[in-house]
Amino acid sequence: MVETNADAPVFLQRTRSGTFCNAGPSDVPQPQMKGNTRPYVDDTNVANEFKDHDENYAPTTWKAILREKGHLSFQREETQLLDFYDERISNKSEKSKLIIIRGPVGCGKSQLAETLRKKVDHHSGYFLVGHFDPLQFDPPKPYAAFVMAVEAFTTAVINRGEEDAILGDCARLSAEDTGILIGMVPSLENIFGRRKIHETKGSSKPRGPDGLGRFVRVFHSFLRCISSETRPIVLLFKGMQFADPCSCDLLGSIIRESGIVGLLCIGTLDSNVRLDDRISAASTDFLKHDNVATIELHNLDENQVSLFLTKMFDVSTKGTLWSEFANMLYEQTQGNFLYIAIFLEMLLASKMVTNRGGTWSFSMEEVQKQIRDATLSSFFCTTISLESQQSLELLKVCACLGSEFDLKVIENIFGYRPEMYLEELSSKGYIKPAVNGYTFAHNCFQEAAYGLIPLEERSLFHVEIGRRLWRSMDSDDDLDANLYTIISQFSKGKHLLKRDKECFRLASLCLQAGQKAAKASAFRAAVSYLELGIYVLMEKADDKLGWKQAYHLTLSLYNAAAEMNLVTSQYERSEQLVKEILLHAKSPLDRVQANGTLISILGTISKQQEAIDVGLKGLEELGEGLPKRRLKMHILIELSAVKRMLRGKSDEQLMRLEPLTDTTQLSCLQIMYLIYLHCILVRPELGALVGLRSLKITLQYGLSPFSISTFAIYGMVCLEMKDVDAAHRFGQLSLKVLDKYGLVEYLPRLYAAHYGVIDSWKRPIKDSLQPLLHAHQIGLHTGDREFSFLCLNCYFFHAFHSGILLDDLMSKWRSVEGEMTSSRQESLLKMALPFVQKLLHLMNSSREEALTFKGEIMDMLLEHELAFKANLSSVATDIIICCMMLAYVFDDFTQAGTFAIWTEKHGAIVPTFQEIIRQFFQGLVAFALARQNTNRRKNIRIGSRILYRFSTFYSLKCPENCCDKQHLLEAELASVKGQRDLAYAHYTQAIAMAEKSGFLFEQALIHERFGFHLHGVGDSDKSRSHLGQSVDIYNHWGAKGKARYLQSVISCIFSQT
Repeated sequence: MVETNADAPVFLQRTRSGTFCNAGPSDVPQPQMKGNTRPYVDDTNVANEFKDHDENYAPTTWKAILREKGHLSFQREETQLLDFYDERISNKSEKSKLIIIRGPVGCGKSQLAETLRKKVDHHSGYFLVGHFDPLQFDPPKPYAAFVMAVEAFTTAVINRGEEDAILGDCARLSAEDTGILIGMVPSLENIFGRRKIHETKGSSKPRGPDGLGRFVRVFHSFLRCISSETRPIVLLFKGMQFADPCSCDLLGSIIRESGIVGLLCIGTLDSNVRLDDRISAASTDFLKHDNVATIELHNLDENQVSLFLTKMFDVSTKGTLWSEFANMLYEQTQGNFLYIAIFLEMLLASKMVTNRGGTWSFSMEEVQKQIRDATLSSFFCTTISLESQQSLELLKVCACLGSEFDLKVIENIFGYRPEMYLEELSSKGYIKPAVNGYTFAHNCFQEAAYGLIPLEERSLFHVEIGRRLWRSMDSDDDLDANLYTIISQFSKGKHLLKRDKECFRLASLCLQAGQKAAKASAFRAAVSYLELGIYVLMEKADDKLGWKQAYHLTLSLYNAAAEMNLVTSQYERSEQLVKEILLHAKSPLDRVQANGTLISILGTISKQQEAIDVGLKGLEELGEGLPKRRLKMHILIELSAVKRMLRGKSDEQLMRLEPLTDTTQLSCLQIMYLIYLHCILVRPELGALVGLRSLKITLQYGLSPFSISTFAIYGMVCLEMKDVDAAHRFGQLSLKVLDKYGLVEYLPRLYAAHYGVIDSWKRPIKDSLQPLLHAHQIGLHTGDREFSFLCLNCYFFHAFHSGILLDDLMSKWRSVEGEMTSSRQESLLKMALPFVQKLLHLMNSSREEALTFKGEIMDMLLEHELAFKANLSSVATDIIICCMMLAYVFDDFTQAGTFAIWTEKHGAIVPTFQEIIRQFFQGLVAFALARQNTNRRKNIRIGSRILYRFSTFYSLKCPENCCDKQHLLEAELASVKGQRDLAYAHYTQAIAMAEKSGFLFEQALIHERFGFHLHGVGDSDKSRSHLGQSVDIYNHWGAKGKARYLQSVISCIFSQT
């Protein structure tokens, strides 16, 4: 497959014959220690306690005995950790918990965590360990520590004979879900059996970031299946400071999610490790989450070191040479336990400290000479360098492969089975057995082994490992299993690659790895693999392979890299790659994917019109151009055609449409699918036309995954035509198509349309909250951040009007604000921020502050003006509706009326529940102005017209959401007209309906209006009661700013009385 370089490092040249060389220890370039380096052998029982069966001083044995004899324990910390465990397993904590054990290298973090193992085993649970690689090569293997932990789980399940129990608990996972899991963790095949991820037959899956990444969602489901109170799962991740960004994202999503019962995550974090060039500066935002607790460990102090020596050597350190030794030991080690263990081992092995006749002795001068300028790292290097040439070369290769290394991989690299040497190294404590091979006993041993490779040879060392491992692959499955390992080795020596054939094949391998990582939701890792492929293809090959000589491979790499950079919010790099594609693409079909990426980039950064223009140009190139003028006429024509094509067709008939196979039409649907959201934000009429045309193509050519959204979009068009029943029918049909295709990556777009727009016109608005949150999480997992956050925006609006407490809403906002900002979702931020500013005014502001419409988040009127000038009509309308609500709530009815007139004249609004709220407040404002005798007859007419819409349309379609509002409008009209009894009846009914629906805002508002009505008719006692209830409800809801203002008004009017 790949030739071996003649300049390979010595260890590989020696093993070409399939055996190690027979070089003896004298061939090893050993760093020299001063003094006698021959291990000291003594017949005393005390000294023998420190030796293994080969008369060597084994580090792990030494440490264990030191800890036992020194009576070191973590009693307080163990109790703290056990309390966290008991709390989590008893399900007192709703969300998963992450415990960070922080402390210096070698202070016993892992050992503290391991104290839970017996407890977990006693509860029939699983204590699983994963390591993060301290050498952290780029690109990293996605989720390596998680994969390691699940492999340990698989082995433990099989050893216990619990395969049937796990299969039963995982029954709700689909075959495709288990196929995804097996793709990442092949050993799970031993539990689930061999399952492949089946592509949807008879359809084309969409190209773009939305069609990628389901592993995170499936992994969450898997944890929910296997973890419970009766089977707790503890995940221990060692070396969190080395965690790659993808793993940080996954761990963060796990601890933020509710519903994973019985799961406890523990991470060890070195507090004194520098994040230099060799260590990933991974984002650790998840460490700041509320469900993260920290246990701090520290080095021993001077007194503890002295006490340790006293107990260890059975000597007194007071007023003796041992006291000076204890001081020297503390100064040298700063009380670090691992450092102390290695240092004492070195002194014993070099005979600096001896035991004669049961009495310990040493020369202080010799000891000080020995340790001069010594460091912990040099101690480890010295210890390792004393091994044989064979063991040294084996350790070097293992260090290059990571903290854990597969036995079969080592065999493939060396050409023979090295168990004998590995067992020897294990007996000496450098490595220890793991699920599929071995792991380094401590990060320091891996770093020391890697440090023995000369710096100038490391790149070639890695490349040669990659070549040998790649050459040994016997099948596609073997290659897939070792894909990340092979590429990570080549990556470290990529500047050495020159041969065209090797560069071409490596670029192909990088494309495969990038696609695999993307399917596992490891988007940042995918970027690294794809960029490496572009680099070796375009920069390193002798003939500069690329667009001319490897067109299809180059196109695929650039398209995939552009998408992954988009998903990871690297918009500038993504746009740069797109421009290269558009410059070199040979046909309109070859430009479709790049155009789709560019549409997403422009839309995300608030350039909706430019995004639409790109889409329209692409459609024109594909022969499916849309008209630019007389859109209303064309909408009617398209609507007539669609209705004719739908006439007489049941849902079942539509579900049985033939699959769409025409590539051109699929590409057209893809572009329409991407530009629809941007159209409804700035050109709603064009959005309606896009929705109708996409459905027309579906009905004419057949079903595709795009039909999932197409039917829902048509439902939104039906809403604009006031046909709520048809809208709901096609929203439900979209859900059925989603089930048919099983493509969860389409879920956020569909739920944004169905639960964010259509559903609340027929069903209680509260019913949409959980689906919208679910869609938000799915979008994060699949990389569809745009619609993930759109669903979250819909959730906030619906939750506000469902009666969710404002403090809870703000807490939720604070938890996602940083992520939305860091992913640079500018358009969605513009949609969300006015709502958030409205919340803050209700919660905290005085009347004067609220009516400036300014706050810590934004200047609402300024942003409205900017949005209106930028033709973001939907955003501009949303801002004015927020201002109208604030003006009404804080009794500035004149300004509220101005805003109401603007929304009626200029407002462009998607037919969401916001349309009902807009009409509701316009009616309230009109009646308030009429009560003030401001254009009384005109405003009564305006309010009555809106009331008529409620009574004949809104309340009939969804009484749960609208009847309370209708009755309040009826009551206000009756109050304005002086119809006391009728007003009383409607206020009472309105309160009952709002309480039944749980609408806190409406309850408080109705009590407030009822109270003022009663005051106006002279019923002071009942007025005071209802106004007081209003204040209480506002306070309970969290609108304390409004409550304070209302209380001041109440005090004023009743003091006058």
